[in-house]
Amino acid sequence: MAVGKTKLEQEKLRKRKLAETLEVIEATGQESEKKAAKWVIEVEKEREKKEEKAKAELKEKLWGSRRKKIFYNKTLLNFFKKRLRTIDWPLLYKYKVSSNEKGIEIEVITPQGVKYAKGIKTVGEPEYDLYGAFILALQTENLLDKLEHRLAYQRTKSGIILPNKKESEKWTKKRL
Repeated sequence: MAVGKTKLEQEKLRKRKLAETLEVIEATGQESEKKAAKWVIEVEKEREKKEEKAKAELKEKLWGSRRKKIFYNKTLLNFFKKRLRTIDWPLLYKYKVSSNEKGIEIEVITPQGVKYAKGIKTVGEPEYDLYGAFILALQTENLLDKLEHRLAYQRTKSGIILPNKKESEKWTKKRL
């Protein structure tokens, strides 16, 4: 069972990310835009290489564990947990993740005790299952945004998408 981060933990994480960002800016921020662009491109290429290498290693692990569905799903579950750690969890929200022979699932528990559950059934093809786990994490984040009213847009009963009150006020103030 995992719990949302406390304010102190969130502040420490924010400060660490700020320090990392300042370090990258310092390394890439040159006086000349051409020099800066070169460094930014280089840093981004390194980041992409790391991500591709990690993804390839994970696919290789999944291919190796395909014979035993339960191990395959546990490996996929570890990837899913890593994705969930990147989500900005509101305080007092909890979640439970589990895997079985059929697939992986998540249960989000609100501070009021309301439970929301969703899952995916794995097919044994790493490319599809990784994408499914990524989408499940994205849907979890969207659920949290919806529950916390952090969405910038709302949908009417007829399906039309409109900005919420806060967004529309912001845009109307800019026009005036």
